Amino acid sequence: MGPSLFTMPNLIEDIFEIANKPIENYFTYKRKSVICNYFYEDGTKFSAPADICEFAKSASNTFDVEEKLFSIIFTIVKKIQPNIFIIFGKFSSQDIDLSLKRYF
Repeated sequence: MGPSLFTMPNLIEDIFEIANKPIENYFTYKRKSVICNYFYEDGTKFSAPADICEFAKSASNTFDVEEKLFSIIFTIVKKIQPNIFIIFGKFSSQDIDLSLKRYF
């Protein structure tokens, strides 16, 4: 069956690319138009659209926050996110393991 919420599939794709393995040999997924539904204690409901522009507009309306704020957050995440595996790709698994042990 698989997970009910699969966030950032592009990162999983990056792992397979780094490993030089075809992702389709291991699993496939289908992007949905609504990626998740949230239900809050105060009765607020939010259906998160997969499209970033639709997400920003819908979240802005639901949470009474400027749409521009969501756009700024998405821009920051988009700039930071691709570098995660590029950074890890420069080190061996032993280097990464030793680094993580220092912090955890």
